Formats: sequence, C-alpha cells, structure tokens
Amino acid sequence: QERELYEYSPRNGKIIHVKSGELLDTTIGQGHPRAKWIFVMCTNKKLYAGV
Repeated sequence: QERELYEYSPRNGKIIHVKSGELLDTTIGQGHPRAKWIFVMCTNKKLYAGV
C-alpha cells in the first residue's frame, strides 16, 4: 500500500521508518533544504510523515 512508504514509529525517543528502520531526518528535506514536512497521526495510531 502507498501509505507504507511514509509510515514511521516512535522508538526510544526517536522516529524510525517502519520498513527501512532508518531514523527520520527532517534536516534533509529529500533534496530540498527548506522543505516543509507534514506529520499525520491516524485514528489507528499510525504515524505518517513526508515532504
């Protein structure tokens, strides 16, 4: 499903990508240094983040 690409999970005080296990780094901005991030928490308590 498309949402899986954006799914994150809080672990030990950090936000980790569910599939890759990578730490979320909002300073990168996916190639855009001034990118704006959006965070969404669904009613099923899943966290999604993206640029």
